Amino acid sequence: MSRVPREATASRNLDMPRGIPGSPSWRCLGFLLACTLGMAACQRDEPADPVAQTPVAVSPAVEEAPAAPVAAAEDIEDGDEGEFDPESIPVSTAPLGDFPYLKLPTGYSMLDRKTKSFDFAEFPFWTDDGYQWVEGKLQTGTFRADKGKQFSELEVVRNIEALVTSIGGVKVGGGKVSGVGDEEEKRVSKLMSMYQGALCYPSIDQFQSFVIRRSDRLVWVHLCVRNNRGGLAIAETTPLEITASLLPAAEMKQQLDDEGKVSVQVNFAVDKAEILPGSEPQIAQIVALLKQDPALELSVNGHTDNTGDAGHNLALSKARARAVVDAIVGQGIDGSRLLSEGFGQARPIADNDTEAGRASNRRVELVKRN
Repeated sequence: MSRVPREATASRNLDMPRGIPGSPSWRCLGFLLACTLGMAACQRDEPADPVAQTPVAVSPAVEEAPAAPVAAAEDIEDGDEGEFDPESIPVSTAPLGDFPYLKLPTGYSMLDRKTKSFDFAEFPFWTDDGYQWVEGKLQTGTFRADKGKQFSELEVVRNIEALVTSIGGVKVGGGKVSGVGDEEEKRVSKLMSMYQGALCYPSIDQFQSFVIRRSDRLVWVHLCVRNNRGGLAIAETTPLEITASLLPAAEMKQQLDDEGKVSVQVNFAVDKAEILPGSEPQIAQIVALLKQDPALELSVNGHTDNTGDAGHNLALSKARARAVVDAIVGQGIDGSRLLSEGFGQARPIADNDTEAGRASNRRVELVKRN
């Protein structure tokens, strides 16, 4: 039995037709043919490779689709890209009831001793575009689960989200506070003691912020939860009702002569020693009083209510009294005729348990020195 030559076996392994001699030239031709067919097969199969398909599957139109909201933001009239725009929120016409409008879920209660109501105050609401400092009617407080109930952060958040959504509100911010400048962070920190836990800890805790837009105002809702407790703040952007009245120089002189002191209405920015422009006429009357009586010397005394830390209130009252003295001296009065003193919350003249009482205790007094 004759043996098959090795060359013939190799040629058949390359799928060469039988009966063709296995010469070297034919072997080379067969090898080239196999390589050519193999390369063609690889080219045909290449689209099936998922890695090779990746850049093809994502078209430029799909990649640029998320940019649409940014383009819309650029169309805002003031041209400030990324700035919070309340006009972009649909107007809600759902019944709201009485302020503060929202109730906690069943099984959770506000702590009375940490709940505060203000006819007019300022609160920082965290949004995706940074803090929005909202002025108006405000209620703040801390809440916990009732006795026998386990505090559930998720339960609280989902309930408030659903409630706000049901009355036409939208979420405008969430997560932890980040990217805040030092000055604004200090400004927020000063308010933490005033609002007694409603702010939680901005850089640590999770926040939710919502806005309900009405035809004539905005209602803001702030929620934070941590360590089996939560903070809630609700503000309504109602304009400030001006109740302060100008006390003319003649009336101030009469009270100083009769009682040795007189309270004047000088309005300051919230938690600051910055005199608001609306108080300039009253400062002018104090200046007129001192000019009419060159021998008159006064102590300008600052007082606060009992909201917040006593030490902070003391420092604030001193700074506000100093600001009034500086404003008077700035209009030509000799500084040696004036002293400034601050007493914080130590000398109330009304009940601090009501907003009206707290408003009376936040005052500037002129006390006759001679």
